[in-house]
Amino acid sequence: MTSDRPVRPPTALLSALLLLLVEVGALLALTVGMLLEVVRGQSTGGAVTAVLAALFLGLCAVLVAAGRALYQRHRWGRGPVVTWQLLLLATGVSQAGALEWWVVTLLVAFPVAVTVGILLPRSVEWTSSATPPRAVA
Repeated sequence: MTSDRPVRPPTALLSALLLLLVEVGALLALTVGMLLEVVRGQSTGGAVTAVLAALFLGLCAVLVAAGRALYQRHRWGRGPVVTWQLLLLATGVSQAGALEWWVVTLLVAFPVAVTVGILLPRSVEWTSSATPPRAVA
């Protein structure tokens, strides 16, 4: 019995997941910088900065789990990833006059590329697995 389902994720999905990992890496770098400021006593609002850093770490964990789910054909990962992309896009557009042009370009281009890569028909087909999850016994 042969299956007509692809064995390998579509290139667009793989590219989107790679860009998502770059975004998570940037967010982790920002978080580490925030935590270093708190530890060194350089932050004026240490408690607020620490809580925000913890929130960012949780967000990184959710994004990595969602990306892994998409790679493993689980459609639930689309929601968190696309939501994050919309937040990044809104940040990039709203900060167009305040940030350097290349930062704004990245904050617009990455979310668009990731969202398109995840929502292309072949990617949606890949992540819309027809087999139900295994029951826990």
